[in-house]
Amino acid sequence: MITTRTRYVAALGTAMLLATLTACSASEPNTRAAGRPAETVASASVFGPHNDADVEFAQMVIVHGGALAIARLAVERSSDPDIRGLAESLVTARAAEIDVMRSWLEAWGAEVPDVGSMPATGRDSAMSGIITDQQVADLDDVSGRAFDDQFMSMMVEHHTSSIARADVEARSGESILARHFAATITRDQAAELAEMKSILSR
Repeated sequence: MITTRTRYVAALGTAMLLATLTACSASEPNTRAAGRPAETVASASVFGPHNDADVEFAQMVIVHGGALAIARLAVERSSDPDIRGLAESLVTARAAEIDVMRSWLEAWGAEVPDVGSMPATGRDSAMSGIITDQQVADLDDVSGRAFDDQFMSMMVEHHTSSIARADVEARSGESILARHFAATITRDQAAELAEMKSILSR
């Protein structure tokens, strides 16, 4: 599914470009009020209105931190060339997602989770699909076919959760940009998920 993943990364690039334009607009002085100090245009106003569902969706960076870690492991450790190729594409896509979502949260003045510190096992178990530090460590301890099977199983669960969250955003979000991005995730991660299941069934 190289074409699908290429289109997905291109869509991420568009969203990142919009975020960059937002930042540039935010740094331009507002000169409408003569005699007053230059004011900056708020980034959030350029993004348009948003609600709590949009913020919660963007905070999926917590989940993506773990996915990025195991995808990088798979690039180095997988014994299957198809899985390595998939993992390389996932690294690119997940890293781009993190950048986009971080820019939204910063513009909205919302909490930006630390991508590097994944939740401990148990406490956030309600957030299905989260890949914990312990799971990353467990994956790092296996090799060969066992590594490939465990990696793919973790990514299937992660993608299933991501698609579910994107569907919630598409229904409940207020930000037009975030809802469009959620629709892109639903469509293209579903294609990635189908590819993973195909590899697992060989």
